[in-house]
Amino acid sequence: MNPQQSPFHIGRYLVTGKLGAGGMGVVYLASDEHLNRQVAIKKLHANPNSSNAHQRIRQEARLLAQLNHNNIVQIYDVVEDGADIALVMEYVDGCSLDRWQREREPNLRQKLQLLKQICEGLTRAHSAGIIHRDLKAENVLVDSSNTIKITDFGIAKNWLEDSQITREQHVAGSWGAMSPEQAQGKPLDNRSDLFAFGVLAYRLLCGQNPFGDGSSPYTVIDRIVNNPHPPAIKLNPDLPQALCDLLDRLLAKNPDQRPFNAAAVAAEIEHLLQDERHSTDSFTRTESVTATVESYYHRQHRKRRWQKWLLIPSAVVGCLALLATLAYFGFTQMPEHETEGRYIAVVSPDWQPDSDAQRLLKSNVMSALKQGLSTRDGLLLIPFSESRKFAGQSLEQQARALNAQLLLVPQLDCNDTTCELTLDLINANSFAVVASRSTHLAPTESLGSRSRTLYQLNYLLPDYPANDAGDIQPISAQHYQRYLELFLSKETTNGTRKKFSTH
Repeated sequence: MNPQQSPFHIGRYLVTGKLGAGGMGVVYLASDEHLNRQVAIKKLHANPNSSNAHQRIRQEARLLAQLNHNNIVQIYDVVEDGADIALVMEYVDGCSLDRWQREREPNLRQKLQLLKQICEGLTRAHSAGIIHRDLKAENVLVDSSNTIKITDFGIAKNWLEDSQITREQHVAGSWGAMSPEQAQGKPLDNRSDLFAFGVLAYRLLCGQNPFGDGSSPYTVIDRIVNNPHPPAIKLNPDLPQALCDLLDRLLAKNPDQRPFNAAAVAAEIEHLLQDERHSTDSFTRTESVTATVESYYHRQHRKRRWQKWLLIPSAVVGCLALLATLAYFGFTQMPEHETEGRYIAVVSPDWQPDSDAQRLLKSNVMSALKQGLSTRDGLLLIPFSESRKFAGQSLEQQARALNAQLLLVPQLDCNDTTCELTLDLINANSFAVVASRSTHLAPTESLGSRSRTLYQLNYLLPDYPANDAGDIQPISAQHYQRYLELFLSKETTNGTRKKFSTH
């Protein structure tokens, strides 16, 4: 069975071409001359560093032989010739799921139909006690009739058996799709595959891996084990809430919080497909994406940096709270007109612009926030001039110094063409994020960016509606751009503020 230029024979099978290759072996397209049908043959590379490669491929054959299902690639034969071994399997005339998504523009209904088929294939495997352990888009094939075929059971195992086959690798699987318990080398059951299915489904529905596609496996594994994934609604706002909730449960760190089995997941997907509130035409995705996975984790990292004070031992926190209470009631004066509204302060952003356009955008956003917050019933905006005095201090210190009950934390993440604005509303008593909104802004569209910032405030503060006094007269984009330039100039010239006439 030595490889050579096609055509050549592997057993009774005539090899006519190569379908693909990987680290462990190569897959050929061949013809079964006895049954007159095309087959796929998976042949291992010779690997002197692996003592159990043949044992693995034999195990894959044994496992596949137990699984007769329309959504699982079928095994037909095992061919051994001396030290060589190959699997003869069903040939799927199609492509991998990730390529299928890249080359088409499927709507949500089509994606859900494929996901339901994957669940049905997993249900069959799990009912036989078999877990895949490497479920990812590359190992799911879609044929010409949009039928799913799960393939590559090379590291699959029966979770009821104490198999020693994968011990030499310690942790088997693809680092971008494995469950937290798999990454930590813990015992696995069917719910590990459900986590991997959640990663696959999230990527299909949102266009991004929920834990990022960075080049460092350590970063991705750390996120899988320790960090919550970005809510799917942030990446695709048009997804039904029930579907977002299902993704959250599939990606739960604790297996006990995931769905019980793949059949239950398939039933939920079928319910979404049958929901009469969703017509076929409405099951499409718009481009109103408001976040990226990497920017989400970047923001979370900064939030943890802001909230390091939470790591203070609880006894110290209790003492600080007591001192703060005594100071508040015994040594400070309550703000005047307390009952008229809640005091809100805007935390000065620590973002340093890289260009004049970004500096204008920063001024644009802050100006819009000032206008949008100062005209809301039930809110009392603490002047920016006061907030800037405490820039760089912890959120707790700023809230206490400003006597604020709410903090609005704006953050801007920019690339070469766009910036993502995130607004976090924080309760100054608990320092919990009570609401968060994000949107993309174009530095070159000042008036549009201002409008989008004000629009986000409406969603962020539904309990504090803008009053009529906040209405402003229409202004042209050209005049508003000139206003921003003057505003920026007065803020930065010689490090001092300048007053200028509006006449």
